[in-house]
Amino acid sequence: MQKLFIIVFLRIGLGLMWIVSAGLKLMDLDVFTRDVRNYKFPLVDVAPGDVIVGYGLPWLELIVGVLLVIGIWVKPNYLISAGMFVMFLIGIGYAKYHGLKINCGCFGAGEDPITVWHFVGLGLGLLGVVALFLIKEKPAELVLCQG
Repeated sequence: MQKLFIIVFLRIGLGLMWIVSAGLKLMDLDVFTRDVRNYKFPLVDVAPGDVIVGYGLPWLELIVGVLLVIGIWVKPNYLISAGMFVMFLIGIGYAKYHGLKINCGCFGAGEDPITVWHFVGLGLGLLGVVALFLIKEKPAELVLCQG
């Protein structure tokens, strides 16, 4: 029972993190789109790539977060989460490699420039998602609302 509680707690925490991240970005999509463009990542630093990512990513984060919190399609959403963490690690690594002094944009506008702590946080997040994915769980026990 304690293992189940921990799994549900971590899953809901991950979901809430995506919801908060999405909510902060959705408050000003134009600023987030600018943050995406500032990465100078090929195909994303010009229209329509910047607009697709800038306007689409927050909605993906919101959907994944809500589904994780309520416990629907948990395993696929762990995979999507892992993919987003890898994508963010690649983007931040690209920015650091090219010496860009930009804000992460991870939690909306007003963040500090990218630091080593962004890598640590994303790396730990990725490891956590992989661990949650590998845990054998009974889906019926992990759903908050049976319906």
